[in-house]
Amino acid sequence: MTQLWLHIGTQKTGSTAIQHFGQAQAAFLARHDVQFVKLVRRSSLNRLPKALRRGDLDFARHVGGLIEEGIAQATARNIVLSSEMLSANGVDLAQLAQILPSLTRLPLNIVVYLRRQDRFMESHYRQRVKNGRYGGPISSYIKETRDAYGDYDRLLRRWEEGFPQARIYVRRFEKGHLKDEDIISDFNALLGVSHVPHELRAAPINASPSDEMLTMLHLLKAAGGYDVARLRKAVEARCGDLGRQARLLSAAQARALMDYYAASNEAVRQRYFPKDEALFETDDLRQETSADQGFTADQQAMIGALLAAIAEAHVRAA
Repeated sequence: MTQLWLHIGTQKTGSTAIQHFGQAQAAFLARHDVQFVKLVRRSSLNRLPKALRRGDLDFARHVGGLIEEGIAQATARNIVLSSEMLSANGVDLAQLAQILPSLTRLPLNIVVYLRRQDRFMESHYRQRVKNGRYGGPISSYIKETRDAYGDYDRLLRRWEEGFPQARIYVRRFEKGHLKDEDIISDFNALLGVSHVPHELRAAPINASPSDEMLTMLHLLKAAGGYDVARLRKAVEARCGDLGRQARLLSAAQARALMDYYAASNEAVRQRYFPKDEALFETDDLRQETSADQGFTADQQAMIGALLAAIAEAHVRAA
């Protein structure tokens, strides 16, 4: 019997890698009776939840019609719909069910990956800075966004109530909980694909910037007059990202954030992992550590002054 697999993210849990695999390895998946529904040659269906979030129902219905056509034309027994934006706030699940009637017409499996909140916040923050969408410190970012992200109990209850007939698979985005310590192998195992050859697995995609790159992007943003995202791409095209990734949060900051979500995590553990002592392992947070800055304060001051001087020179030249 044909069944749907709805992959809803969450963000920063390897969704792009899953979608890239669905597109690049379509022939391999077809041999295992699996098919991703695509929009204009892309296995990500993000345009639908984005339209729902901004209230553009006409465009959402248009995109939904294309997805329904893809479902109708699929020949595999396991049909995959993937969009990490489906787990974002602002997606009305009642509207989603109306726009995609196949979600209630066919047997539905919902797959969601959860990342420990301190690691999610660090990765999501890096991504926002990388795209030039945020320029403040991570402490400010967490205060501004912690109620929008990370409450996994609230997220799961929305989907449990929105699609009570569905079977929900909750996976933890941690190497120790992933099959072969790999997101591609883990997701495919749920679909019945027991082995994915290593050479078929996608290389890291949509990687977060290193500490050094992150600091340079901050300084570019602070200097003003620069297209931060464009300059980052120009640097990476010339030398890649040669920096390293350390923790942006100290152990104390990370513990405080995990305490903020403790009740939510415990509720998820009780429903989905009752045999485990905790939803996430946090032994690494017992030892006191400090956050990494990428460059020293003096180095940052020199680089910032140079960028400001260049920006001023460009203004005068214009």
